[in-house]
Amino acid sequence: MNRIQCGVLAAVLCLVPSLVRAQSQIVPLLPGQLLSAAILSTIQSGKADYSGLVAEVARASAAEGTLQSSTVANMDGSSTNQLLSTPVVSGGRLDGAQSIPGFANDAAARTIAQHFVDLPNVLDFGAVAGTADSGNGFLSAYETAPATTGFRVLNFPYSASGYTANALSGASNDYLYPGVGSLKNELPGIYYLNGNVVAGTMGGTPENGHGTFNSEITNPWNVVTNIREVLDPAAVPSRGAGVTYVGHSVECLPQRPNASDANTTIRGIACLYFGGDTGTGGATGTAYGSEIVNMVQNVDTNSGNILELNQNWNGQVADGGFSRTLYITGGGNYPNPNSAAIEINHGTYSGGSAPYGSGIVIRGSTNDLAMFRASATDPGYFQLGLNENAAYIYSLDKQANLWATSLATHNAAGTTTSAIDTNGYSTAAGYTASNGIAVNGGQIVIGNTASIAGNTSLTWAVISALIGVPESSMLWCHDCRAPGQAAGAGTGRWIYADSAGHWLDQATGTTPTN
Repeated sequence: MNRIQCGVLAAVLCLVPSLVRAQSQIVPLLPGQLLSAAILSTIQSGKADYSGLVAEVARASAAEGTLQSSTVANMDGSSTNQLLSTPVVSGGRLDGAQSIPGFANDAAARTIAQHFVDLPNVLDFGAVAGTADSGNGFLSAYETAPATTGFRVLNFPYSASGYTANALSGASNDYLYPGVGSLKNELPGIYYLNGNVVAGTMGGTPENGHGTFNSEITNPWNVVTNIREVLDPAAVPSRGAGVTYVGHSVECLPQRPNASDANTTIRGIACLYFGGDTGTGGATGTAYGSEIVNMVQNVDTNSGNILELNQNWNGQVADGGFSRTLYITGGGNYPNPNSAAIEINHGTYSGGSAPYGSGIVIRGSTNDLAMFRASATDPGYFQLGLNENAAYIYSLDKQANLWATSLATHNAAGTTTSAIDTNGYSTAAGYTASNGIAVNGGQIVIGNTASIAGNTSLTWAVISALIGVPESSMLWCHDCRAPGQAAGAGTGRWIYADSAGHWLDQATGTTPTN
């Protein structure tokens, strides 16, 4: 007889005296009474009927076998305050009220539902993929964080059918634009849109510059397709002057040698990389535009900078390299004249003119602007000025030739004090140059002896008659032609005087013709 059977026998004999029915002698038993050898002998000698006791022992044995089996059959039942060790649960559901203990420092337990809200999923708040209206589901997901101070991280699981979300007409709260019913786009958070197409009116009308929840605040013509961040560093109280609050920071630790490098003297790093490709398909009549980075700053009553680049010299560079605050480079096999390294362009929203105060301002440099040519025969210009019709009005080519409609000097008040009209006429007095040419009262004086009367066209006949001109004197010859240039094919050449006083073509070094 096993342990449970013995226990059941004792309990039955002690607590259930009605099970003992004597045929010849009744032995009365009280609850809790111990069964001594004498009592057992009396029961035996009295031929007591204990068939009920045998049945109870059989039932207890069956119950023990069930408890010791691997599973307990329980349909539609419940269990309270039970410990489950490594259970396997198939199907069914959890109500989210199950708690998960903290990991350290006596952290309070949180429910499964609370953990799910750490990264809300619009599907958990009633949104559905496809054509069904998910406007209320979107709004409920947004409401997981306070509208004005909260920061939400919200996930829109990808679906090939996208989502449909319409503005909530008549609804009014801190998350919706009044009178419009679409979700605001200035609510702080990170939104994983995951490339979903969102149809319906919830997104506003970006095609008219009025995009809402998945468009940018500063440029509501743009629709964000994958990841959108709205940061609010200005909401954090400032510690004082000189402290800048940064919404998103990416930093690299210093560059340094690495003993595991394949080449221990050469290595490159980049802290942040943006890449793209304009793609193919371009042809006359197409406009497939692309940008790697698009930065927008809307200036109001506060001044600001779109981009600040700081390069601080904290040591003496020893590798012989050149340090640059901004380095613009590239390469390729196809010449592309329709390109520019930097273009400065500004206007009104309606397309009119609203130019910058200054296109480029340079301060604090030893050489404010340095330009290099690739070779002695390098074509093109260091500087090129165009008028409103894209016609040349000024140029400095890479052979150091300066051309302009006029050369002038000004006084402190900005009044022209002297000038030479480069079409071939002297126009003002007082102009001097290191090559010995001066304009006095409209008369061009070259050196100490040669002169040309004011308002005289500088033709080859006039210039070639000059005697005693100093070396390096340079004039514009109105009717000079390059060697081999046919008459009527265009004229005008820069010519200069050599050490013998001969006038030569500046580009070819030969005597000009007319």
